[in-house]
Amino acid sequence: MNFEYFQRQLALANWGMQAQTALLQKTVALVGVGGLGSWMALSLGGCGVGRIRLIDGDRISTSNLHRQPLFGPNEVGQLKVDVALGRCTEQFPHTKWEGFPTFLTTENRLELLTGCDLVLDGTDDFSARVGIDKACEKLGIPWIFAGIFQSEIQTGVFHPSRGRSFRQLFGESAGAEGGSCQIQGVLPPIPALVAQLQVIQALEILGNGKDPLSYPLLYGNLADFQFQKIPL
Repeated sequence: MNFEYFQRQLALANWGMQAQTALLQKTVALVGVGGLGSWMALSLGGCGVGRIRLIDGDRISTSNLHRQPLFGPNEVGQLKVDVALGRCTEQFPHTKWEGFPTFLTTENRLELLTGCDLVLDGTDDFSARVGIDKACEKLGIPWIFAGIFQSEIQTGVFHPSRGRSFRQLFGESAGAEGGSCQIQGVLPPIPALVAQLQVIQALEILGNGKDPLSYPLLYGNLADFQFQKIPL
């Protein structure tokens, strides 16, 4: 491992070699490789997460391209995971990349998430988040949620096996969400920003050992730059 690659983050007073070494030993699953997952894959790979699983059964469409930086026009129609895997492996060879071109289901979610230290939500789908929550409860691992509704954003860390469950906060009904970006629309910078907030939380948990339960739910409205921290 050439640690010169990580020189700028190693220079940080609150990071250092101990955190970097810890990060290199961790496995993360990205459920969804779209508007959130594309940015998270690039940032987590660049920071040096040891192993990253990409999970998504979707194919690239033209409407994805304005906010999903892993994909280009010549790749429309291809599986997102296949394209993302090739691009990330080339750009970040220090990370072990695994690709699963499937959606997370009741039948496969435990198998796909077993062995992970952390799961990151890039689904834009309420029922998928409920599935992540149930799987993480059984596996005893935390996960990081993100939701976008036009200019409104939310992100927070759940650890259902330790008493902080997505289902307790939002319920199990799709009526608790505002609708997908496909229906409601989204400006490209917003998923990019939310994805980086997820990554920052992930790095602190994986590298510095921060307690996942110490994070509040962050709510923001980017139309007027109002933010709230909601205790969980």
